[in-house]
Amino acid sequence: FQAVKDLVISAPTLKLFVPAAPVTVSVDASPFGLGAVLLQDGQPVEFASRTLTETQRRYAQIEKELLAVQFGMQHFHHYVYGSHVLVETDHKPLIGLVDKPIGLCTPRIQRMRLQLQGYSYQLCYKP
Repeated sequence: FQAVKDLVISAPTLKLFVPAAPVTVSVDASPFGLGAVLLQDGQPVEFASRTLTETQRRYAQIEKELLAVQFGMQHFHHYVYGSHVLVETDHKPLIGLVDKPIGLCTPRIQRMRLQLQGYSYQLCYKP
């Protein structure tokens, strides 16, 4: 039990960013906030999180998950712009939404997808 407590309170070791190495961004959304982690070789380089506004808290879960992708890519813009990025999500329906023609999406999702068009990324499901 003490070992678990020590792991929880200890600071994670961050890896130095290597521009030539592949980049992964892992994102998640909760009812009250968004989180993202920039990873290289499975090691964290940087963490990011923020709370949702009152309006965003009323979004459907799939919209919150796409908002988390948008937040992660924009927050780590200096790391990910110009290179191909693997984006991990735990929300499987989001994979189909990104492959869907943009004209068939709701206006809110269209706006989020348009802001993501400047990035080269592949969305993958990771439970």
